Amino acid sequence: MKEPYIPFYYITDEEFKELIFKTIERAKMPLWVTLLAELAYTEKNWVARTDFDGATVVQDRFMPSIAAWLHDWLCRTGKNSKLASQIFKAIMEVQKRSLTSPAGYPKGQIKRRYIAVEIARKLYYQYKKYPVSNVDISKVQSIFWAKKQ
Repeated sequence: MKEPYIPFYYITDEEFKELIFKTIERAKMPLWVTLLAELAYTEKNWVARTDFDGATVVQDRFMPSIAAWLHDWLCRTGKNSKLASQIFKAIMEVQKRSLTSPAGYPKGQIKRRYIAVEIARKLYYQYKKYPVSNVDISKVQSIFWAKKQ
């Protein structure tokens, strides 16, 4: 069996957690992104550093990609839904608007990646079996939808 790809094999879980939150802070992402990241760290069936495999199929411009990391968390814990794809897209849009973000995405790239994750979700990932999540999807929804207020 092929070994899983772990992009951050060379650092500890604590160093990775610090990297995630520093990346969010450096990119001046809104509070809702931080809240989702904190929620991801409460997940019992998700090991943030080793379960994250980076952007699937494409190479991300900068690592760690917060959009890909949160999307991996949602998908690998059974919350792979349209909401996961919308969160992925919204974070890339936040990074696009942030002048201080080194991981800014061009508008066309955001659209292509959103379409790709939606196609993958509909054709493959919705049928894959993942462990039951201990994080209620309504918490994710309330954090994400509160950003619009």
